[in-house]
Amino acid sequence: MDAKRCGRSDSAPESITQRYENARSELVIASLPLVSRDTTIRQLRHFIAAALALRDACHHNSAPERPLDVLLWLRRRLNQEAKNPEKAELFRAQCLREASKVEREIATASVTISQGGLTILE
Repeated sequence: MDAKRCGRSDSAPESITQRYENARSELVIASLPLVSRDTTIRQLRHFIAAALALRDACHHNSAPERPLDVLLWLRRRLNQEAKNPEKAELFRAQCLREASKVEREIATASVTISQGGLTILE
């Protein structure tokens, strides 16, 4: 995810730019434990929280469609982790549960972006 995709501009106030950079750095750090076979649910939740913080930082950068990119990336990463046979079964199941939650957020964000042009089907 690069800065331009999340709507950061050089003319943005320093605090908004810094918030984005901090959220991005936190996500990089939170994703490091995912390479281990012994990743815990707690580390997974920290990773998800960091991704959602980046989504929020992108939202506050005046780019309402860009937070959706973060959610789509997060869902893909969670599904990737759920398919990793080297991970514990409990961890993989939790990834699927979390991906399902993110899927709901993606649907809600899509409806918002479409300004009512889309509807969530239950």
